[in-house]
Amino acid sequence: MRNLTRPAATGTALIALLALAACGDGGDGGGGGADDGAGGDASSIVVWTGDTIPDRVAATEEIIAAFTAETGIEVELVGVEEDQFNQVLTSAAAAGDLPDVVGSQPLAAVRTLAANELLNTEATAAVIEALGADTFSERSLELTRDGEEQLSVPTDAWSQLLYYRTDLFEAAGLDAPETYEDILAAAEALDGEDVAGFVGATTPGDAFTQQTFEHLALANGCELV
Repeated sequence: MRNLTRPAATGTALIALLALAACGDGGDGGGGGADDGAGGDASSIVVWTGDTIPDRVAATEEIIAAFTAETGIEVELVGVEEDQFNQVLTSAAAAGDLPDVVGSQPLAAVRTLAANELLNTEATAAVIEALGADTFSERSLELTRDGEEQLSVPTDAWSQLLYYRTDLFEAAGLDAPETYEDILAAAEALDGEDVAGFVGATTPGDAFTQQTFEHLALANGCELV
């Protein structure tokens, strides 16, 4: 097992990156956006978002209202839960009803879109160029790039953290943990009838369970395939 600091931070950066990706189905169905790869004229677009919590939806709708006021382009916002993304994507692709933009989805979703050739990388490159590549973290651009193709536009990241109860550690005479071996030993020492030595996401099929496992696995040298 590994030290807590660098591997955990690296794993977090890899799995927590959220991305915005322009995409199109190339056919007559789907969203209302232009399909010329450079963001041509459009009167309306469909946007999928992974931010489905009410306050986040409200904040996104405020941004959309400002966007519509400035551009005249109407936006239909559709919430798609992260763990339902692949299923919804498959159904939409089969029906020829893909969105114009997919936002707030993790890197895995971007790779799924790329594998199915659903990304408009010319539009993505145009966004990066317009905003300036130097306004992004170079690492975030690397993670969302395939060779010379920029698959998506990085938007934000979040950290996966592991907390411990200092009061319980002090009461049990345990030192602050510095390695995963320390955490395992402390969890075993503290685990009992009234106290769980470790609590993590375990709901089957839930995306956060996968993310929790990845955080710990990557930090301990596991290469996920």
